[in-house]
Amino acid sequence: FRQMAALIGRAGLVVSGDTGPMHVAAAVGTPFLALFGPTPPARFAPLAGRGLSLLHPVPCGPCHQYRCPIRGEDHLRCLRLISVEEALAAATRLLTGEAQHDTDGRPASPVGAAAPQTAAVADQGKP
Repeated sequence: FRQMAALIGRAGLVVSGDTGPMHVAAAVGTPFLALFGPTPPARFAPLAGRGLSLLHPVPCGPCHQYRCPIRGEDHLRCLRLISVEEALAAATRLLTGEAQHDTDGRPASPVGAAAPQTAAVADQGKP
């Protein structure tokens, strides 16, 4: 754990799912981009730190399941809807200081040209 915390502390940005490294990044002051699918950032994102959470609300979520029970083309839809372009744009906002920060975990602004009605970014932390 100490080695991971030291490594994350030296990173310029951490991109993570809803996992421990996201919380470690917040704790050591490293900007983080969290990709949320089956869990809501309003409940599980760090309350402090400088970060953004990407999510796409879907009818079946948040389901809080470790394994997606849906099969076929909608399998893991909540995560597959997060595009590389959205993640890159959010990472760029963090790295350039353009991200606005909020501590309440609510979606703050839509991102992505492909699905602006369903994509949301939640800012966490203080500048």
